[in-house]
Amino acid sequence: MMRGTVSILIAFGMLFSGLSADGDSAGWGDDFEMASSRAAKSGKDLLICFTAKEANAICRQFEREFLGRADLVGPLRETFEMVWFDVSSESGKNDDESTSLELRRRYEVDAFPTVVLADSQAIPYAYTGFRPGGTKSYPDHLINLRQRHESQLRLFKAAERAKGVERARFLAKAIPELGGQRSAKFYGDVMREIVKLDPNDESGVVQPLKLELADLEYVRKMQELDKEVRWSEMVDLTNAYIEDYELTGSRRQAALMNRFDIHRRQANLRAMLTTLAQVVEINQYNHHGRQAKDILKTMTDELQMQQVLQSVPAP
Repeated sequence: MMRGTVSILIAFGMLFSGLSADGDSAGWGDDFEMASSRAAKSGKDLLICFTAKEANAICRQFEREFLGRADLVGPLRETFEMVWFDVSSESGKNDDESTSLELRRRYEVDAFPTVVLADSQAIPYAYTGFRPGGTKSYPDHLINLRQRHESQLRLFKAAERAKGVERARFLAKAIPELGGQRSAKFYGDVMREIVKLDPNDESGVVQPLKLELADLEYVRKMQELDKEVRWSEMVDLTNAYIEDYELTGSRRQAALMNRFDIHRRQANLRAMLTTLAQVVEINQYNHHGRQAKDILKTMTDELQMQQVLQSVPAP
């Protein structure tokens, strides 16, 4: 099973739900608990949309071309319980006043627009967003994601009749790729069962799953330490994470960029420069490498300028 590289860059929750009149007329609701309760009773899936119309032109286009169109959205109500949150109406509100913040944290929504498809128990199985190229095709796109989920359910069913490594293979194929740490967050129990079923990694999927689980645990611990401003422990945790799991490539770069950010907050200039150089050395051409290279150039230019200014005699 090929799974995409899991980004381990830490995301912190945004502090921005309301529903537009157009969305309401198209069949969207804004009460997740009610929609979730109905889904649990009816067996329908959940379609959860997050937008930020005031700040994002793509969200406004998405509303015009799909979200606000009853002719496109209406037929989907046969398959989904639908809820739509626009965070623009929450700007300036604190956490307690936000009606969507808990949901955005639960589903790890950090960009807009984001559309989450979840089963009747509110477990997500697909994430998507705006797709250019024709509004009428978007309902078909959502139905295709639903059909792919049905295929995954058949794999889970097949796993029930299998044992050992064969069961591990079925389960691994059934886990959806959700991006980031989401797969490990929502399907962690399945991943841990696979690891237990296949201790020698005969299936070839165990090591990647171990890393996904490790990513999730690393981010959780880093967020806890960050809340308490325990920066030195965050550096130690990151170093241990890199070495214990023998991280390589972009995964190692991502962890190093986390460490750079901690050193930045510590104002540890030497450690910042060293860490950036390590990122560039791994690969200067990918996203992390280009980012580190740009920051490194800016920092060295500023240091050289300071040295020049210090060498100039006082008037």
